[in-house]
Amino acid sequence: MSEPDLQVIPACHGTATFVPKGHSIKIINTSGTQVVDTWAFVLPEAPQKSSTEEEAEAEAEEEEKKKKNKKAEKEKEKDSKAKEDTKAQSAEKKEPEKEKEKEGEDYKRDRSSSKSQV
Repeated sequence: MSEPDLQVIPACHGTATFVPKGHSIKIINTSGTQVVDTWAFVLPEAPQKSSTEEEAEAEAEEEEKKKKNKKAEKEKEKDSKAKEDTKAQSAEKKEPEKEKEKEGEDYKRDRSSSKSQV
C-alpha cells in the first residue's frame, strides 16, 4: 500500500482536491476547536491537468532527481576519500615495519660477519 498524500491547508484558506473513485479522505483539524467547512462534489470524470501543471510537476521531478544525484556523488566522493585515507594510514604503518625489518636484517648481517671474523 502506498503512502497517503498529506495536504496541509493553513487556517482561513481553502483548496480543491480530487479524490478518485473508491478512495477516501481524512480531515484533521490540527489546531483549535473551530469547525472545518467541507464541500464535496461528484464529477463525471477526473479533471484534466493543464499543460502548466504538468510542466511544473515535470520540473519538480527533475529537480528532485538532480538533488538525489548530487547527494549520491557527494557520498561517492566521501567514500573514495575515506578509502584513500585508510590506504595512506596503512601505508604509513607499514613504513616503520619495513624499516624495523631492514634494521633487523642489517643487524643479522653485521652479526654474522662479526662471527666469521672471530
